Amino acid sequence: MSPPSLAFVEAYAIALQHAGTPAHRLEAAVDHAAAAVGVKAACSATPTGLFLAFPEGTHLLRVEAGAGDLGCLVALDGIGAEVGAGTLDATQALAAVNAVETRAPLYTPAQELLAHGVLAAGAAALFGGGPREAVV
Repeated sequence: MSPPSLAFVEAYAIALQHAGTPAHRLEAAVDHAAAAVGVKAACSATPTGLFLAFPEGTHLLRVEAGAGDLGCLVALDGIGAEVGAGTLDATQALAAVNAVETRAPLYTPAQELLAHGVLAAGAAALFGGGPREAVV
């Protein structure tokens, strides 16, 4: 068991938590990824914390749960699948997880504001509102 393997398992668990993964799914994904890189690990997740137990010791991590970033979840699922298939080793997987965690947001705040406004106007029209309701 190498330090990159342990670092990958920990970073993967934290990234999944940040992306808003449900606890039962996070635990299963971490267990599967840990086994794939040769790490004996047990994972338990709560909304704001992670317990990672390794033969070397237990890590209790305070983690802020994310709001649910589907793009990150898809990317992290892909990393987990590649690790499970053996196409990524622990060092490569750790670099991939770090790249997902540090990537720039897909949309700017102005784009998100515009999209929310268009959505709200469409919802107002759908519920029988007129132009005043669509603008407000």
